[in-house]
Amino acid sequence: PTYAQDVGKLLLLSFSGTEAPVERLGLRPAGFIFFPSNFGTLGGTRALTQTLQKASGYPLLLGVDQEGGVVSSFRVPGATLFPGNPALGAVGDAQLARDVGRAVGAELAYAGLN
Repeated sequence: PTYAQDVGKLLLLSFSGTEAPVERLGLRPAGFIFFPSNFGTLGGTRALTQTLQKASGYPLLLGVDQEGGVVSSFRVPGATLFPGNPALGAVGDAQLARDVGRAVGAELAYAGLN
């Protein structure tokens, strides 16, 4: 590996749009952080993340800020918009909070976000 590739392992990159930035994989980044502008449809997001994972040749960390409520970057048709943590906490039902967390994780995993 080159020096740039060694440094790349320390980086989570971002990009604009909904097309896979495969040219940035030359740096061998740890992964990418996704923002609302990176999402079109659920199927499109899944195809985008699969393209990145296949093109990289190694497992990428593909993240998004998805806490629920107003902090929900993953807003695509077909994805569930869950209430935020303050609302879940106000209900006082720990099992409900676990169930919501699992559901959020399942939707993100289906889209290829880990």
